Amino acid sequence: MSASPRPVITGYRLGSELGRGGTGVVYAATRLSDGHDVALKVLRPALLGHGARLRAEADRARAINHPGVVRILDLDPEAGAWLAMERVEGPDLQRRLDDGPLDPAAAVAVVRQVADAVAALHAAGIVHCDLKPANVLLTESPDGPRARVTDFGLAAAVATVDATLGTGSLAQDDWLRSLDRTADEPAEMAGTVTYMAPEQWRGERATPRSDVYALGGVLYAALTGRRPYPQRTLTELALAVAAEPPPAPSQAGAPAAFDAVVQRAMAKDPAQRYADVPAFATALTDAAEGRRVARVGTTRRRWIAAGIGLLVALAAAGAYALLRPAAESSAPVTRSECAESATLRDQPGGHGRNIGQLSRGDVVTLDHHQDSGFWSYVHTPDGRAGWTLNEYLRTAC
Repeated sequence: MSASPRPVITGYRLGSELGRGGTGVVYAATRLSDGHDVALKVLRPALLGHGARLRAEADRARAINHPGVVRILDLDPEAGAWLAMERVEGPDLQRRLDDGPLDPAAAVAVVRQVADAVAALHAAGIVHCDLKPANVLLTESPDGPRARVTDFGLAAAVATVDATLGTGSLAQDDWLRSLDRTADEPAEMAGTVTYMAPEQWRGERATPRSDVYALGGVLYAALTGRRPYPQRTLTELALAVAAEPPPAPSQAGAPAAFDAVVQRAMAKDPAQRYADVPAFATALTDAAEGRRVARVGTTRRRWIAAGIGLLVALAAAGAYALLRPAAESSAPVTRSECAESATLRDQPGGHGRNIGQLSRGDVVTLDHHQDSGFWSYVHTPDGRAGWTLNEYLRTAC
């Protein structure tokens, strides 16, 4: 993470940066009144105009007492510029999936826990709006990983693509970058918008069925280790979310029994999704236990029409760009690195240390003798070498 100056928050001593995303930056912090360790999130300035809404959402969230929900402990009483949460020790689910998918039993267990937590949010009148693996924290227990859901509801007032990306302008191509241009972490593998339902892309208000869509995406990621849609440009991703059929986990090697669950949860039309989160959880249990799960269908014409509408909306916002499909090759020797802010690490996996940076257009040589599943060992023309995620690599830009 970048070493940007830490803000001064009355009543708290801020330590190292724990993470950052579309809504703000999270710091390790200590509450001075009692020495309690917390995670303190400083919201992006763009959200501060919604202070009253944020405070109302936070007050409702503070009343939730559920083991799968990270508790909000304190909130900036004036501008709503920060909030203090429980500090949870453990990686987020995205970090875990950087090492590859969970086995089906573990994936079902984790996603069921996430669903149970999201159902508690809905019961309190809160829609998460930004559910994704990076917002699911994992802690160890004797029974296996325990999921804790965080970062919910507080951006609902401005949950558009532009606000969620944090780019300030959809016309810029820096939506794949970290929010801080000097940061040495990749931009969450485009996960900030990959899990958003089509209606959220259109700027419509998120509903509980928007969270059902995101739960389907999280289930797909947990089973496959991949994002539901792999596209790397905003236009390609918008068209995929709006017009391509929902993904099938079996096409990425997961059990076919879960295809119907993911595809119904991620239906383009909210009315065709599961009615609520408990219905999704029931279908997930049925699939895991070998019972047949009903599928949902729609017409290709409706998908295409929705896709055209979404692209028109993005074009009006200045986001339209040429489609750049990745070329396929079975055994490439060199590739052009097309993602922004991709990192080189000293070892594969989420625990690897960052040792360098790749930029759009960098040509790297893959060492196929050191391939590690989702990661590849690459060499750059200037003599650098390290591991990078395969999905940041393409045969052509």
